[in-house]
Amino acid sequence: MSKDERNFRNPYARLPACLPSSREKASQPPQVPPELSVRLLAALEQTLVECDSAYRHAPSADTSVYTGTSGVALLHLHVATTLHAEDHRKSREHLLQAQSLLTHCLSRVPSHSITFLCGAGGPLAIAAVVEAGLGNTDKAKSLLQQLKELYTSNKSRFSQLPSELLYGHVGYLYCLLFINAYLPGAVSQSLLQEVARVAVEAGEKGRQASVPSPLMYTWHGRHYLGAAHGLAGIATLLLQLKTEQLPSPLAPTINYLTSLQLPSGNFPSSLESCHDSSHHSDRLIHWCHGAPGFIHLLSHAYQMLGEGRYLKAGEMCGEVVWKRGLLRKGYSLCHGAAGNAYTFIQLYHLTGHTHHWHRALKFAEWCLSCSERVTRTPDAPLSLFEGSAGVAFFYCDIIMSSRGKTPFPCLEIPQPKITFTCS
Repeated sequence: MSKDERNFRNPYARLPACLPSSREKASQPPQVPPELSVRLLAALEQTLVECDSAYRHAPSADTSVYTGTSGVALLHLHVATTLHAEDHRKSREHLLQAQSLLTHCLSRVPSHSITFLCGAGGPLAIAAVVEAGLGNTDKAKSLLQQLKELYTSNKSRFSQLPSELLYGHVGYLYCLLFINAYLPGAVSQSLLQEVARVAVEAGEKGRQASVPSPLMYTWHGRHYLGAAHGLAGIATLLLQLKTEQLPSPLAPTINYLTSLQLPSGNFPSSLESCHDSSHHSDRLIHWCHGAPGFIHLLSHAYQMLGEGRYLKAGEMCGEVVWKRGLLRKGYSLCHGAAGNAYTFIQLYHLTGHTHHWHRALKFAEWCLSCSERVTRTPDAPLSLFEGSAGVAFFYCDIIMSSRGKTPFPCLEIPQPKITFTCS
């Protein structure tokens, strides 16, 4: 399939407000036009009703955050702690709905995986926060202990896992960072550092003599580079640790990744796609593989290390996503317009340039009617990373962007407007 066949032509491409030529800086917080805000809120609420009804009448065997019931529970938690953070009644209603969904999940968490997105870690972490939010301190403590024991009770097995986000070391690390975002101080820095060290050591062992990167990882025999299965996602998680000094291999690893950026602004999905002519290195504009996943790494690298090359690379990501990011494949977070739109939210909060914000709004407009355009029905059409729950998460974040940065879900640390305690 050609690059053009993977995406729709961007109908907003030449709108003056969306062009980078002026580099206009925002003089006030970003605003969603009132009419669009009403439409986004209505779509968000309708999606929640549809998801709740579907899972209530036909509980899914898939309990994961990625494509299962826990992802909808996370959406409820997100709405409760951001959009309705100042409305105690509405916030509690969403927490109770999340609790109801998670009751089914906790009896069926997978034993083969411990990560946030695809394993037991996600349901346990979300449930611990929800129970704390509802004042059920003892239950929250018990769930938190179960989450910690996924690592502490079997460290040797943990070390044998891959390191990537969906099934590996940093996927579990995200569980711990998620907990501390909502329950400050509930996970010690020493435990965070210990888990991170396992991931770093695995990357050092996987280093390739022919590749000038101190860290390298494989997933099913390929050296993936993107956010979901590859080096960019691993590095993004490691960058978010609150440490006085970054792991020494991290900065040169990020520099190497940045050097792989293609002239279009996109990134190859794997090392193999860089060198094998049978793999097209510039075809995927997805969060999971490509520029929409790399932008989050580049943003954190720029903020922490201050080097202009990361900002320049991030701006190039924005241009290719604007040109080719309205995907025919889907509309949700993993490989769709909603996940790609976080590129512009990230760039707006990084630079203050208003054209990025206008681009995010246009992608939101597109998502409101994109279900009429996409050519493939997702395998999990109500889910967080493949379906409508993820689009609703994005709608919530667009609305909340006027109050500060809205992190990409399950990759960046959440920034809830209210936090809880289980002490």
